[in-house]
Amino acid sequence: MLAPTETPFRSRSRIPVSDRNMSNMLTDAEPVLRRDPVMEQLIETHEPYVEPDWSEYERLCISIINQQLSTASAMAVRERVFELLEGEVTPETVLAAEDEALRDAGLSRSKIEYMRNAAQAFQENDYTQEALADHSDEEVIDRLTEIKGIGEWTANMYLL
Repeated sequence: MLAPTETPFRSRSRIPVSDRNMSNMLTDAEPVLRRDPVMEQLIETHEPYVEPDWSEYERLCISIINQQLSTASAMAVRERVFELLEGEVTPETVLAAEDEALRDAGLSRSKIEYMRNAAQAFQENDYTQEALADHSDEEVIDRLTEIKGIGEWTANMYLL
């Protein structure tokens, strides 16, 4: 088996999954998976929980970057943005980054604005999984779509 290629930031190969949705998926899937002897052994050997690769803010930025781009283009822009920010995509690093550098990484002016709007919202409000855990999906979508540049599609991607 080949070793993964080293990058200056965490692997982006796994799909981000919220704790809330992961818990439901595991509860539903485990009895079905245990019917297969190989899968049952894997479940017994390894903890079934998958840690999300990205923070809540990173996931939202990834959804913004992915808007209206092909998968390959979105991945290339995402890689350049994460590299520019040295793997630390936080409200602070996005707000501190130069517009020109973000544009050179492949972000449009509107996407820069949307990521910065989200950064300010994340600094002013708690959008962590813990803070939103007691809210319905509809309430989370309503809160997120109050941020300029975050539409229903992006809010739904955030819930995954």
